[in-house]
Amino acid sequence: MKITNAMRRLAVLPLCLGMSVGFGVAHASQLSKSQFDDVKAQAQSLHEQSMQGCKSLSGNAADICQAEADWKRTRTVATARAMHEGTPQAAFDARESIAKAELKWADEKCDDLSGQPAAVCRQRAESNYTVAMADAKVRLK
Repeated sequence: MKITNAMRRLAVLPLCLGMSVGFGVAHASQLSKSQFDDVKAQAQSLHEQSMQGCKSLSGNAADICQAEADWKRTRTVATARAMHEGTPQAAFDARESIAKAELKWADEKCDDLSGQPAAVCRQRAESNYTVAMADAKVRLK
């Protein structure tokens, strides 16, 4: 898969958006409807390109690739939606969506392991999810 400049710019967007959601809605800049729609369209385009790249893989490697592509799209769109709506509930919903997508991605990575390492991997993934959700609930108050 060829990496274009547009893809590089889009890859940085979640970091910028994520920092805004991470610091709370009060400090987040608002996105207009057209900006939000642009972010969604760019995220969908990048997701489709990533999924095409996943087609060359097989087995669990393909599952991991697809889960990562889903997580990136979810992170970008959910963060942009929170910035567009600008409410504490929207920020909570974004954190929740991101945590669920990250849990799915981590679970796919754990599938590559077996025995005790797989159990530890899954426990760590569940723990990270629990912490992310607890943080989201605290920030909602």
